[in-house]
Amino acid sequence: MSDTSDRGAPVLSPFDGQSSQSGGPIPGMILCVGVIVFAAGIVLLVTRSVPAQAGVPLILVGVLLTVISIIVLSHRWQKKRLEQLAATLDGFGLTLTKYERKSGHVPDAWTAFAKLKDLKTGVDGLRWSAEGTLDGRRACGVVHSYTVSTGKNTTTYYHACYAVECPTGWPGLSLTSEHLGHKLLGLFGKKDLQLEDKRFNDRWRIATDDEDFAILLLSPEVQEFLREPDKTAGRSAAWHIGEGWIRLVVDGNPSPEAAGAAVERLRVLRMSIASELDAYVR
Repeated sequence: MSDTSDRGAPVLSPFDGQSSQSGGPIPGMILCVGVIVFAAGIVLLVTRSVPAQAGVPLILVGVLLTVISIIVLSHRWQKKRLEQLAATLDGFGLTLTKYERKSGHVPDAWTAFAKLKDLKTGVDGLRWSAEGTLDGRRACGVVHSYTVSTGKNTTTYYHACYAVECPTGWPGLSLTSEHLGHKLLGLFGKKDLQLEDKRFNDRWRIATDDEDFAILLLSPEVQEFLREPDKTAGRSAAWHIGEGWIRLVVDGNPSPEAAGAAVERLRVLRMSIASELDAYVR
C-alpha cells in the first residue's frame, strides 16, 4: 500500500511513459513571475507611476502567466496523484488503466459495477479502471463520476468502486448506511432484517433476497468488522454482494491512501466470510 514517497525513484506514468516529475520547477517560476508582474501593474496604476496604457498590459500579462502556470501545475498534480494511485493498487496486484472514451473499448472491470444504481451515467462516467487478483481471486475497481446541474450550481459526484469475486450462486445482499429516512420507515413497519448486534443494525440497513444467507454471511465476526466505519476508506460506503461479486462503493474521488484502505477492507471481508458458504445455492 505504499505510494511514490516510499519508493525513492519517480514512478513512471502507466499512461504515457513520462514521469510526472519531468520539467522541473519552471511552472512554479512562471507562477511567481506572473504574480509579481500582476502586482507591479497594480502598484504602478495605483501610484500613477505610469499611464494606464502601460499598467493595464502588465496586469493582463501577469494574469495570463498566472492562469497558464496554475493549469500546468494542476495537470501535474493530477498526474502525480494518479501515478501514486496506480502504485498503491499495484501493491495489491491490480493494474490501473485510464479510461479513454474515444477508443470505444469498455474495460472488463466495468461488468462488475454496470448494474449499480449509484453510477447514474453508466460507462460514460468511467474515469479509470483496475484489474488483477486479490488473494488469488479475480478483483477489479473503477472510479466513476457524473455531473448534476441545477441551473445556478453544478456539482460533480464521484464514486470509487472495488470488487472481488465470489460464488455466482450467492443471493443478493446489500448493506447501505442507515439514515433518518430509514428510521422513519421503521416506524411504519418497513423494517429491514435485524441481527443481534444493535450497533451493527444502527450502522447498516440490510436488503437481501435470502434472509437465511444474510444471517450466515453476516456472522458475529463479520458484523464486528463492518459495524465501525474505516474513515480512511471514504466518507460513506455501501456493500453489494451478488452476481458473482462482493462490491464496495465509496463516495468521493479516492486518494491513494483511501484506495489502499478500501481494497484492504474488501480483502479482509472476503477472508472473514466462512468458506462453507462457497457452496451455498439459493
